[in-house]
Amino acid sequence: MITKTDLIKIIAEEENFKTDDVKKIINKAVSIIVQKVSEGENINIKNFGTFLSRKRSERSGKNPRTGEPIIIEAHKIPYFKAGKEFKKSVNR
Repeated sequence: MITKTDLIKIIAEEENFKTDDVKKIINKAVSIIVQKVSEGENINIKNFGTFLSRKRSERSGKNPRTGEPIIIEAHKIPYFKAGKEFKKSVNR
């Protein structure tokens, strides 16, 4: 697994950038993606994928501790839809 710290180091080394500069850019990009998806906007990065939110309908469930039936309220969840090129690369 590659962590965000690992990703920052890899980019900094490969592109000969300062680690702090790459860290600021990555953090800002993630912050913007989270903010815009939270506001209901989609973020589409060509050949990579789309970040969006999806609505989940109200449904019934069970409390895992007691087994008691509960109602899970409707809510939004973050979702990532991989782009065609990304999918092709993974399946090679």
